[in-house]
Amino acid sequence: MESTGYKFTDGIPSSDDPLVHRRITAPIAADESTMSEYAMKDNVVRVASIVDEATFNDFFPIKNDFYTYENFLKAVGKFPHFCNEVNLEYTGLKTNAEDVE
Repeated sequence: MESTGYKFTDGIPSSDDPLVHRRITAPIAADESTMSEYAMKDNVVRVASIVDEATFNDFFPIKNDFYTYENFLKAVGKFPHFCNEVNLEYTGLKTNAEDVE
């Protein structure tokens, strides 16, 4: 039987393989205590460099006070693995998304 790279200890998954480890940890939200500095997180900086507030407003012209650019960036910061790295090996892409014009 082929190994999947997953290990379980008391029902908790883990892995020594970096790609499998990323799959396990990607959906885990950051602790609320780390959210005061959300704008400085690497993934928030990356997303903000790709989608500025004007672009966000163009994408979502009909919204209420909850769906703001700031709350969008806070949501990005809540999930540290979201848009946090360029994983060329995993995606098979030849270039970094920021390098494409």
